[in-house]
Amino acid sequence: MVDGRYDSARDAQHCTVTAMEYETRLVVGVHTLRLKIEGKTSNALKVPAVVQLLRGLMDKGLKIRCVVSDDCAALGPKLRAMNIEWQKGCHHKKKNICKHFHSMLQLKEGKKVSSPHDCMLEAQFMQFTKKRLKEALEQRFRPEVLTPAEERMKKSDFVAVVMRKMYPYGSRLNARALETDPHGLTEYHAHEVGMWFLRACQLFREEVGDADSLHRDIMLVVDHWASDHSGCVDGREVLCEKAGGRARLPLYSRTDTVYELIVRVLDKQCRTNITPYYVEFWHTSAVKTFQGTIIIYAKKSVHFEKSFCTRLSIAVIRWNSHC
Repeated sequence: MVDGRYDSARDAQHCTVTAMEYETRLVVGVHTLRLKIEGKTSNALKVPAVVQLLRGLMDKGLKIRCVVSDDCAALGPKLRAMNIEWQKGCHHKKKNICKHFHSMLQLKEGKKVSSPHDCMLEAQFMQFTKKRLKEALEQRFRPEVLTPAEERMKKSDFVAVVMRKMYPYGSRLNARALETDPHGLTEYHAHEVGMWFLRACQLFREEVGDADSLHRDIMLVVDHWASDHSGCVDGREVLCEKAGGRARLPLYSRTDTVYELIVRVLDKQCRTNITPYYVEFWHTSAVKTFQGTIIIYAKKSVHFEKSFCTRLSIAVIRWNSHC
């Protein structure tokens, strides 16, 4: 996996990229380009820095089958020319989907709640700590309502368990049931569609399918919000359950204008020529973490030019010794 970092200020003087072996998380190469040498802005240095790093690794005998990176259109042709496959980081795509979804639909601010008992969306549950959510469950039901395995779950999965047990406000299984979501489409749903995308990619990796089936799984969220769960079968029930289940109130009907608008917005972000880049459910979080530890050296390298390479080598050795 590869990621590049540069100072976001206008006077940034460098772009540093790191290559890391995906399975072992071992750093195999770091390359820095300088603005004063290349004559380009720092953000324009990322692609040439990646290409130079990969070529250097290949010249040393490293075989590179596939590169995982953030979405960067200019990088694709360069990788194809080197006969290297390209997968894109799913979490980076999730952020782009949320951002695009939010801006295109002009979402209103979601209603913030002060108690888990008032939550109706996954993003609202995510505001609270696991401890607070557990306390709310015990208040509503009884102590030991959660199994030991459920208590050990990571927060995203834990929230899904809480939602199934508590039932969101306004669900058909709630005494305060309504006919439709009173808040409509809000900014919280931008987060929810991003999480649906990640779960669809993860589910796809565990099965055998093609890019078209991943596209269909992602688009299921549009019908899910309209309370059409006909597609939530053959293993897709997990997507439905982690987003409120069949008991959840609809946000709209399929005849509403907003339904067609959401279909167009989401389809544009997850077309069938885009989904092949996400079928492996890979991400670049590890290399981003390493980049965060070394960026201080690159930013200040102008002040200690002679010791920069030594400091960088020490950082790589320390990282690799803990892999």
